[in-house]
Amino acid sequence: MKILYGAGFSADDKANFRTKIHQNVLTGIQALCTAVMDLGLTGETDDDALELMDEILNISEGQVDLSEDKDIGNKLSSLWRDPAIQAAWDRRSEFHIIESHAAYFEKMDVICAPNYEPSKDDILASRVRTTGVIQEEYMIWGSKFVIIDVGGQTSERRKWVHHFDACQAILFVAALSEYDQYLFEDNTKNRMVDALELFEKICNEKLFKETHMILFLNKRDLFEQKIQHTAISSVPFVRHPNANPTLSVSFIEHTTNTNHHHKRLCKPRLVRGLRCGGAARERQGCWDGVL
Repeated sequence: MKILYGAGFSADDKANFRTKIHQNVLTGIQALCTAVMDLGLTGETDDDALELMDEILNISEGQVDLSEDKDIGNKLSSLWRDPAIQAAWDRRSEFHIIESHAAYFEKMDVICAPNYEPSKDDILASRVRTTGVIQEEYMIWGSKFVIIDVGGQTSERRKWVHHFDACQAILFVAALSEYDQYLFEDNTKNRMVDALELFEKICNEKLFKETHMILFLNKRDLFEQKIQHTAISSVPFVRHPNANPTLSVSFIEHTTNTNHHHKRLCKPRLVRGLRCGGAARERQGCWDGVL
């Protein structure tokens, strides 16, 4: 929204995001190092690489500046190419890691450069947990829109409802690509199942009976890549073995549409997935259609 309808990102914004992206890179590689140990993949590499993994795991968040410590940046880049790390990445559904951060890992030399300035796509791919409630206002086509962003984590959900008692629409975002992953807070709960159950619950709240509901199924590009080697039937509620991305998305949409929304005055609206690195025109067209 800030890119499309706001003032964009200031120099201070970009500096803050650069720090967050550096943290995302470090914590992502650390998660992969931990997974190498936990998944028994140490035999896929050599002792030097394992020593390097131990070194990286002992770095605390904020302890190093990747744009100033070129040595650490080179080590992170080297680890990303390590066969054991790649084996762990292939099994990423078994532990918690942000899949879109692969784009960072592939250009570590750029991100760790002293003059690195995050691009719009870099900023969109960054992971910043929303805690509490964030409110922003935008003037769009001569009308003021108040956008309230709330945290999606289970610990944040109790803070939601009283912010939406007079809202005209709720935008609910669920990642298509997370159909084989589990919650950070509960590693027994499938993320897509959790998202769709929560969406159904919100849709059926009496408070929102006349509120417009828009479900965004995003990260379609990651979904299309993943479904070629991980069947969507691995999701507990799915009995749909087809690996065709379009048919699989249609199945998810049908499941969402038929989940007990008959008491609503406003039928939920589905918006097919934006890609993680979607072009500006694609994002603009998607939001214009909703608004």
